[in-house]
Amino acid sequence: MKSKIFISALLITLFIFISGCKKIDLERIAMIRTDQPTNVLETSINAYGSIIDIGKDESVQEYGFCLSYINKPPTIDDKAVPPFENTSTTGDFSSIISGLAENKTYQIRAYLIELSGVVSYGNIVEFKTLSSGGSGSWLHYDDGVNADNGVGLTEGGNFDVAIRFPTQALQQYNGFEVTKIKFFPREGTTTLYSITIWEGAGSPNLVHYELVDFPQINAWTEFVPSYIYIIDSSIEFWVGYWVQDHPSGTYPAGVDDGPAITGAGNMFSTDNGDTWDALSILNPDLDFNWNLQVYVTNEKGEEVQLVNNVPDRSAETSITSIDKNGIVAEKTK
Repeated sequence: MKSKIFISALLITLFIFISGCKKIDLERIAMIRTDQPTNVLETSINAYGSIIDIGKDESVQEYGFCLSYINKPPTIDDKAVPPFENTSTTGDFSSIISGLAENKTYQIRAYLIELSGVVSYGNIVEFKTLSSGGSGSWLHYDDGVNADNGVGLTEGGNFDVAIRFPTQALQQYNGFEVTKIKFFPREGTTTLYSITIWEGAGSPNLVHYELVDFPQINAWTEFVPSYIYIIDSSIEFWVGYWVQDHPSGTYPAGVDDGPAITGAGNMFSTDNGDTWDALSILNPDLDFNWNLQVYVTNEKGEEVQLVNNVPDRSAETSITSIDKNGIVAEKTK
């Protein structure tokens, strides 16, 4: 009796299992990710995303970023920039998003649209733009205007530029933080730019350098370093940028119309910062200051301008490996 009951129960179980089986069609789902934005300024950010999977259509007709204020999740009705189009590959992508409001919290997310019209969104990321705040101004030696002019090496290559603040100019700014740096790059096809922070007299020590991913060519580029540098008023402070791989016949470092503040607004190096001198000493025809500026912020968040009481270094020995014909400038107008 037990045997018959067991067989019957087994047949019922097998029937239920067979009748409960259904064919499942696996469908490839498009996936996209939103990454944390960088270089968050008062009115612009660098946005980043990544296509993880292109979906069942094996091609994407459109992808990009959508943006909204904090109280409204962004959709494709809120496209932040003109979208990218037509791709069949996965990978990272990025855009500069400008025209934002100061001191506002935003939500951003990446999106893609498959050929079939199906929309996929990435994760939402929040960020807050900076506030210009206070009554401070950029710290600089130039006049704030590019004179349609740039400087480069005759044969092309690599060099550093910097502005220098000696200890006597820093006494009232001890403990202040560097918050932003801006400069005026003039060439961008193959040339790379990295912001630099140095400290010390004579041959300063490199404290930090960081590649600028999206320099605004022939325009002011603002950049927020990922490294927080705190000024020590007993140590000289330098800010600059490193030019890499500039072609011959190009003039990547923007300058004002002068006259130069020698030994402060026009420091120049061709050996990775081992040796520095003033541009106007290396080539007296180049009587300019770099279009290069920096903010420092105290604990109250006020932004103040450093003074220009810098001693003249014109009597110091210049770099012997470069003569006046090796460093050239171009005036476009």
